[in-house]
Amino acid sequence: MPMRHGSPRPEPAHRPPGRGRRDRRRRRAAAAAGALGRLGAGALIAPVLVLGGADPAGPGPAGARPARLHPFDRWDAASLRWLAPVVGRPPAPPAAPSPSPSEAASARRTAIVRRMFLAGDRIARLPYKWGGGHGSFADSGYDCSGSVSYVLHAAGLLRTPEASGALAAYGAPGPGHRVTVYANAEHVLVTVDGRRFDTIALEETGSRWSPKLGALSGYVARHPAGL
Repeated sequence: MPMRHGSPRPEPAHRPPGRGRRDRRRRRAAAAAGALGRLGAGALIAPVLVLGGADPAGPGPAGARPARLHPFDRWDAASLRWLAPVVGRPPAPPAAPSPSPSEAASARRTAIVRRMFLAGDRIARLPYKWGGGHGSFADSGYDCSGSVSYVLHAAGLLRTPEASGALAAYGAPGPGHRVTVYANAEHVLVTVDGRRFDTIALEETGSRWSPKLGALSGYVARHPAGL
């Protein structure tokens, strides 16, 4: 029988009740999930944190049933985009302060002195050898100027081995704060943080290192610049 004009169209008999409401929820959940995928994990945490926070009005009446949280129902893409940059991201660590020029210079001097001690330890007990350490810094024995040249070179303070007379004109005049070269035409020694290093100490103690400076008259005092 044909339907008259203006008559309401009957609802299909097979459509289950509540289907439209479920479809709307399904579409909202799909839209929110798509927005979360674009904004990252921080946006997923944000709605739960905000909706699940403490109620400023205080707890409900005794026996009241807590409300169900639906993180996706009332959070559109704009809200999630606003929350994503601030939720779930740790704060940036504070930048380390740069050392001052004086601190950097002190660290450099300490590193140089440390290299001198390490180099001196390597050859401290090797035998005296006339001319040793002059043809090459690597040798089986060292004389006085070869010994001093070795530790200065290891610290980056001397490019080629020098004889005692040449070391009498080394660096800057006068004693240094941490390193001093004492030289004359016949002998040379170096002090590093108050410790003597030369072949005379080797004859006396069996090591080129000695805590005793001994007599220093007749020597010219020189030092590496800045040390």
